[in-house]
Amino acid sequence: MSNQNSDLNTLCHRAVELAVEHGKVSTSLLQRKLTIGYRRAVTVISCLKRIGVIDPETLETKIQKASDVEFYVEDELSPKEQAVKSGLGVFSDFESDVRMPFAGDDWLLYRLTLRFLNGYEISTDFLVNFLHCATSRAVELMSALLALGVLELRGHKAVLAIDDIAAFDELMQKYYRLEDDEIAYRAAEIGIIKGQLATVDLQRLFGIGYGRATRVMESLEAAGVIGGTPLSSRPREILIKNIEDFHPKPSR
Repeated sequence: MSNQNSDLNTLCHRAVELAVEHGKVSTSLLQRKLTIGYRRAVTVISCLKRIGVIDPETLETKIQKASDVEFYVEDELSPKEQAVKSGLGVFSDFESDVRMPFAGDDWLLYRLTLRFLNGYEISTDFLVNFLHCATSRAVELMSALLALGVLELRGHKAVLAIDDIAAFDELMQKYYRLEDDEIAYRAAEIGIIKGQLATVDLQRLFGIGYGRATRVMESLEAAGVIGGTPLSSRPREILIKNIEDFHPKPSR
């Protein structure tokens, strides 16, 4: 842990310099400048908030010189604590299997978003050729971009849902506050792309526990998006071909 703390201190000191230079910080700024993942960037921002370098709400810089700050990080927060303390992980039913999604892929998703904004084809075929990856990996990344809200479906085709890269960071923050109906809609989009959907897909892509994922799956079944409960834990069949066919049942 001491080596991890040393690394975190180094990152926080560099983040302080960036805060002074730019007048404001964001997770996307730290990811780009420090070459770290989203989860690590959240930890660093939480540190800057605690020591008074940035405003907790606006993330604007509150100091004039980086040399004015002296601190040492005593311990690193767990992923769950990071989410809670940063205000990004306020789930109604935190369960033991909840984790921070996109760990390791956040920077890749950012790069892919940039490519799509620059006119590259939005398809699994493009991802397979661009990343030299398997089709299953390409589908996984497309699903993550749908879950995040960078992409959306029109009919059965994925298109960009944002106009500029600045929206990526906003989507990443809003993502941790999604309501069940928003998760259900995005899950329906993912199901159409994948051709099937399982409870574990929702847990993995939305960082929610089994109980909440099950409730969302039940709502999708009631809306006619997925087939009935299988005899095993295998994925459910998708019963609609276009997202416009998704008509959620009103909650009671």
